[in-house]
Amino acid sequence: MRRFIKALAAVMAASIAFPVVFASGVDVIADDNSYNVRQFVERLYRETLGREADEEGAADWTSRLVSGGSTGADVAFGFIFSDECRAQTADNSAFVQVLYRAMLGREADEAGLNSWTSFLNAGHPRSNVFAGFVNSPEFTGICAEYGITRGNRRYVDPNRPMVALTFDDGPGPRTAEIVSCLQSHGAAATFFVVGMNAERYTDTLARIRRAGCEIGNHTYDHTNLTRLSAADIQGEISTVNDIVRAATGMGTTVLRPPGGNHNETVDAVAGMPLIMWSIDTRDWATRSTQATINSVLGSVRDGDIILMHDIYSPTVDAALYLIPELQNRGYQLVTVSELAEYRGGAQSGCAYRSFRR
Repeated sequence: MRRFIKALAAVMAASIAFPVVFASGVDVIADDNSYNVRQFVERLYRETLGREADEEGAADWTSRLVSGGSTGADVAFGFIFSDECRAQTADNSAFVQVLYRAMLGREADEAGLNSWTSFLNAGHPRSNVFAGFVNSPEFTGICAEYGITRGNRRYVDPNRPMVALTFDDGPGPRTAEIVSCLQSHGAAATFFVVGMNAERYTDTLARIRRAGCEIGNHTYDHTNLTRLSAADIQGEISTVNDIVRAATGMGTTVLRPPGGNHNETVDAVAGMPLIMWSIDTRDWATRSTQATINSVLGSVRDGDIILMHDIYSPTVDAALYLIPELQNRGYQLVTVSELAEYRGGAQSGCAYRSFRR
């Protein structure tokens, strides 16, 4: 633990005076000057994607900032972790250079570039580096210059226990309550959405993403993928991706096949890791808040993936209790992809039930 903190402090000192602890939260927009906000968005297009903004995309991002639905950190995250930017920054050095240009408004100095690149090459996740840049004085100044609120990003300690709460079949009427609870406790989760509900709750999708949570793919209509052709499997997955991308600017990152059913065809077509679970609360069967709480607290271990369903009101009540209680017991609540990053990674087309040490 001490070695990690010393390493992180050294990296930060070599580039920018960043704070070590990062809070979670979304602030409101401080200024509704749409022209200035539009300039901020166009700048992100150039510095992260290497191209001029398309009109529809720029108008959408600008609207989110002006309306107060997104912060500078939210929008920067959307660009830097977009599929398009990921394709251009497979190399850690390229990723760091994009952060400097997009978030600090300058080219990377040699010491900072080398330190952050070494930090990533040592296995630390990009999300923690992004958090460092978000919370820097320079990014704060840039956001103030364009009249928007900076926002914040979470920091995860890789040496402490962590688990991933996952919610299937939503979004539902009370999903936003879970998101608010996660956000107020500096926590995150993964929401495996079905397309039919995602279409009805696009505002909730955007809120999930803004809170730093992860959106996973649970097919459009919760069908058993092993009974479909490769083309139909692709259709189920891509339709959800399109819905989520339209609402948030990013597609889904992980797949949970309904019922956990998958075969070689599903694995080959998925295009992302397949996420199962190590704790099944069976909340769909019990519809009992206390039974769901007991099933988690009675068996939870570091690295677990916990399955719940946010479409059931008793489950929402259970989640609102479990989020602070798991933290009180020493667990960090992270997304599935964050958990995977700290425990060796996850490969496209492979299935995972937990990420234990």
